[in-house]
Amino acid sequence: MSDDLGTVKEFRRRRKVTWDRAKLWLAATACGIIGMALLADVDSNSSPERFGASIFFFIIAGISSVRVIYIVQANYRCPVCDAIPTDGGILLGSSVGYDEGIAVNPKQCSGCGARLS
Repeated sequence: MSDDLGTVKEFRRRRKVTWDRAKLWLAATACGIIGMALLADVDSNSSPERFGASIFFFIIAGISSVRVIYIVQANYRCPVCDAIPTDGGILLGSSVGYDEGIAVNPKQCSGCGARLS
């Protein structure tokens, strides 16, 4: 039981580190996406300033999104098996399938079954 508590504490620490390192980059991603949405009608007839701003927001969204991915992959891992906790669900809609994503608040590791919360 004490080993489980150590695993839970370590995973909570890793999750906090991940959030602390990613929150500024998430805000930058959101700003980039909002900026792109506001300038969505840019075309070749737009002013150079407007076109430049749309490129700027696109670059900000791209760079900050990649940075968030690297932060999550480096820090948000199971302390026992070093896997990123995932969860999945069945997709229904235009096609049927199964999709797996990063578990935000996992109870246990999807890789080794270790208790994480």
